[in-house]
Amino acid sequence: MQLAIATLLSTLLVYTSNAGSGGWDHDPTSMIGPKYWGNVSAICRDGRKQSPINIVPPSTIYQPYPALNLTVPEGNAVFKFGNGGHDVSGHPVVSSGGNILLRGGPLGAAYKFHNIHIHYGNKSMPASEHSVERARTTGELHAVFYNSSFTTLSDAAADNSSSAIAVIGIRFAAGLWVNESYYHAGLQSFFENVASLTYKGNETTHSFNMSDLLRPEDIDRFYTYEGSLTTPNCQETVQWLVMEKTQYVRSTLIDAISHFRSGNTLTSKLIIGNARPVQALNGRTIYRNFQIPQSEPSIAPSTWRTGNASASTTPVVSTATSGVAPIAAAPVVLTTTVLVFTFATLKN
Repeated sequence: MQLAIATLLSTLLVYTSNAGSGGWDHDPTSMIGPKYWGNVSAICRDGRKQSPINIVPPSTIYQPYPALNLTVPEGNAVFKFGNGGHDVSGHPVVSSGGNILLRGGPLGAAYKFHNIHIHYGNKSMPASEHSVERARTTGELHAVFYNSSFTTLSDAAADNSSSAIAVIGIRFAAGLWVNESYYHAGLQSFFENVASLTYKGNETTHSFNMSDLLRPEDIDRFYTYEGSLTTPNCQETVQWLVMEKTQYVRSTLIDAISHFRSGNTLTSKLIIGNARPVQALNGRTIYRNFQIPQSEPSIAPSTWRTGNASASTTPVVSTATSGVAPIAAAPVVLTTTVLVFTFATLKN
């Protein structure tokens, strides 16, 4: 009996400690993990338009949306990057030319930029939030915008409109190429800027140009649907724009942040794996702004199957024309490497 009471008290102390540090986390074994987020906000449990989702390209509907257009003030803005405990993020603190704005696609207005943050795993633990045909990549960067009719993101999140917020999702994978031209320069810059943010509350400032992160060729093909924020309070006010291409980041840059902590001590939980499980579609329609030829694979072979935690290596070259960045034409000198990673993929 005394042992049972001691165990219960220990459990309660752990729960109280975790709740005090944020009230929720991404740990699937935790009492404040995703399956308990409904205790923080009922809509996380009861909502019908929750995110992220699994995307099945053949089931999506083509719509000829206008191109997405990002307006960025000239020159690099000064960004503050920080470890918030649940993720690492960056937002502008100085920009001489005004707001960064997003227009086009399914958006009926201009949207102001709020921040960028990442959900990430590693080569053996894929943690992009959205999956494509049940496949997840190493991680996913989110660029968050809100309708310019609102003063702040919080005001937009509190609104009942399904399009008060717009989020661009860019799925990325770890790569092992020597040639730097195969990697996404803007994504790599983000990882380099956050490399020192080991503990919750750590912050740093760097110049950062959003034009390098969201280039026209990066945001030209996308899936879009009505959804929610992927963390509590899970408000269903988001127009999602999930990019079709998978971009690549040097694996060493991803490994460098794998030790980041959700608290301010070495005993704090790791942030890595901070992806919410895929949510039910519940009859929603997913649209895309690009055609899918019948002969074209609907998913890049460089992505991981959802739940394949035993995978031991990340494929780094793909010959598919859908779902990957246009970098598949590797030089002849990489032929041996291509074969090695192709065989590794076949074994998984």
